[in-house]
Amino acid sequence: MKNILVLLCIFLLSLEASFGQKISDKGLQIYWEKMQNIESGKELSNTDLMEIWNSPGYNYYNNQTASQDIYNNYYNLVYLTGLQDSLQNRLRNNDNSSISSYIIRYLNEAKQKRLKLEEFIQNLKTSNNINDGNTQAFKYLPKTFKPDNENTLIALTLIVPDSQTIPEEDLILIDLLSAYRLGNEFDKYLGHELHHLYVLNYFSKLRKNDELDRYPDLIYSIDKLRLEGIADLIDKDDILEKPNKSDYELDFCKYYKESKSRFQKMDYLIQEIVDNESMFTANGKKISRELPLGCHPNGLYMAHLIEREYGKDGILKCLENPFVFIQLFNEASKQNPEKYYTFSDVAMNYLKKLELEWIED
Repeated sequence: MKNILVLLCIFLLSLEASFGQKISDKGLQIYWEKMQNIESGKELSNTDLMEIWNSPGYNYYNNQTASQDIYNNYYNLVYLTGLQDSLQNRLRNNDNSSISSYIIRYLNEAKQKRLKLEEFIQNLKTSNNINDGNTQAFKYLPKTFKPDNENTLIALTLIVPDSQTIPEEDLILIDLLSAYRLGNEFDKYLGHELHHLYVLNYFSKLRKNDELDRYPDLIYSIDKLRLEGIADLIDKDDILEKPNKSDYELDFCKYYKESKSRFQKMDYLIQEIVDNESMFTANGKKISRELPLGCHPNGLYMAHLIEREYGKDGILKCLENPFVFIQLFNEASKQNPEKYYTFSDVAMNYLKKLELEWIED
């Protein structure tokens, strides 16, 4: 009887953690319906297309006509029967660097795997993935943390080349194709995004600026290093040792191993800003380019060292303040200067100045 009560308590606690959070494929259902119309020879009207873009998950891009147009341009090529020869010609083009080639291959792969993707969705709906994802996210959150009753919509789409979290809308966009490729690792993938949600909604003290669409590039990069670095401990912790890496994972590991030289360049660019404040915007953009793949590889590099030197408590100290993330990395790097880059006093003093401007008490 005691064992039954213990199991019941664990079950109730897990329900509480994911209360209101749900996985939705409503947008995908509309998407597949419209793609079937194209396959049957029907040209989609603007009304048809807007049904897609007004659906859950896709509606995040409702006002981003450029994003919509990119995809709208290739729906016919991928799905219209009379254009399949043209599609095959495009697929034979090995120019994987262009965004158009990427989107065409992406949409075509989703078309070919539709039945498997639909089966994968059903497995997601009937499994314990949300609770498992929360378990993964909570690994790098304080033990005392208890979220409010989240009503997060976890929307499956076939538009995002990666997943992303929009905390102000209580929305997580999941790229279905990427999730499918992960298979049994989906709980970690979701845990990564849930960690973003909790950090941004409950912990981060980075000042919001309503006058700006986004943070200045330098501030954005510093925040991304922290956000992605910590969250990547959840789903990419062992990426360096992983066999049979994808092209993305190979690039990830390459940039990870280049962290020392990339931080040296970042330091130099910050010192240029110190010498000439008017270079803040231009050098901020250069720093963003110096931290590829959305800061993931170099952020994980920093998180690995912080956790190795200070344990999980060191990681938790960074949840409120991204500048602390760089400060702890820098202190840890001094223990092994031959392996890790240590930022100059000039750069660190400037980042301290930015911290005073951008972190709320």
